Amino acid sequence: MTAEVRVALIELTHTYRQGGSLVRVLDGVSQSFHAGEFSVLLGRSGSGKTTLLNLIGGMEATQQGEIQLLGNSLVGLNEPGRAALRRRHVGMVFQHYNLVPTLCAWENVALPMTLLGVRLAEARRRATEELATLGLEAMAQRMPDELSGGEQQRVAIARALCHRPAVLLADEPTGNLDLDTAIDVVTRLVTLGRAHGTTLIMATHSLEVAGHADRVLRIAGGQLQVATAP
Repeated sequence: MTAEVRVALIELTHTYRQGGSLVRVLDGVSQSFHAGEFSVLLGRSGSGKTTLLNLIGGMEATQQGEIQLLGNSLVGLNEPGRAALRRRHVGMVFQHYNLVPTLCAWENVALPMTLLGVRLAEARRRATEELATLGLEAMAQRMPDELSGGEQQRVAIARALCHRPAVLLADEPTGNLDLDTAIDVVTRLVTLGRAHGTTLIMATHSLEVAGHADRVLRIAGGQLQVATAP
C-alpha cells in the first residue's frame, strides 16, 4: 500500500530579486513527500533549499503553481491562514535552534502546544516526556545559554515534535555541530519522526547526514531531481 501523500508540489515556480535581476530558484517543480519518509534536500548555497522549506511551511506565499499540505492547498491563503495550518500540522527545526532565551527548556518545548490551546499542566507533562526521550530530562529547568549546542538542538527537536506534526521541516539543523553530535541529532530526529509517522524533509550540505535518508533530492538550476546516491 502506498503511504499517504503529506506534501505535494505541483508545477511550483518561485523567483526572487538578487541585486538588479530576478533569479528563478524553482522552475516548474513537481514532487510528492509521503508519511514516514525522510527526504534530504542537497544543493549549493542559494540553490533554493531554504526557499522550498519556507514555501512548504507557508512562511512565504506561493507565486506560481501549487503546494498541498495534507490535501489543503496553500494557494490563495493569507498569512494568518497559512500560519494556522503550519501551527497545527508542521514542526520546524533550524540551524541556529531559535530557542526563546527567556524560557527554560521545558517551556520552549511546551510553547507550540500552548499556542494550540493545550493546558499548561498537560503541556509541561508532555514537554518533560519529550525531553526525557531525547536524554534531556535533567536539563528541563535549564535556560538555553546553560546548554551545549547539541543539547539546544535536541530541545529544538523536542519542541518541533511535541505536538506530533504530520510534517517536520529541518533547515541545516546540524550545521553548527561537530560530526559525531550531528549524526546523533539526526539519528534521534529520524527515530522519533518514524515512530510518529512524520514526514521529514531536511535541507543539508552534509553527505554524511544525507546517507541516513530514504531519498535524496538535489536542487540545481531551478529543478528538483531524485539522486541515485548522496
